[in-house]
Amino acid sequence: MLINADEIITRAFDNYENEIKLSVTDFCQVAHFTRPTFYARYGDMPHLGVELLIKKLESNFKLAENNYGKGVQDLLLYMFDDRKYLLRLYYLIKAYSQQRNGKFAARFPKLLEQAIYIKTLEYVRRRSRTGDYSVKAVNDAAHVIYTIVYEWLNEGLEQNPSSVISRCQIAVAVIDDQVNKKIR
Repeated sequence: MLINADEIITRAFDNYENEIKLSVTDFCQVAHFTRPTFYARYGDMPHLGVELLIKKLESNFKLAENNYGKGVQDLLLYMFDDRKYLLRLYYLIKAYSQQRNGKFAARFPKLLEQAIYIKTLEYVRRRSRTGDYSVKAVNDAAHVIYTIVYEWLNEGLEQNPSSVISRCQIAVAVIDDQVNKKIR
């Protein structure tokens, strides 16, 4: 169902080239269905926007077999390549989060941080040589990655991805250290 929503939002964004805000009515016009159908399928626009953006980022944060840094790099390169769509979706969420009923949209940063942490912890758990890793160190490194990604997104993805990738290297090194810990 999200794949259809993703395609519909892409087409709706194309129809409203300079608009940040996309209403349920706009979405329904492009999708060729009624507002009740929209609400039955997606809940509301903030939920749909947040869910789509999180899914897009999660699906492009592919952690290679033994290379966390490559996974982070691939995510950042994807974000830069698809920045027009991602930014429009992000600004849509941001617009809803500033409204009175925008509590869910305002949770986007926390949901993004959670998604990065879960992916990072899964990576470390699967690849740890000894199973002896610090959850705090993994959490801290994931938080650094999240902070850099969110700040870059919030600044409009303007900075060159290579400089953003280099800013992530300390956190990547922490994850590599946790994975490669040896029994003492």
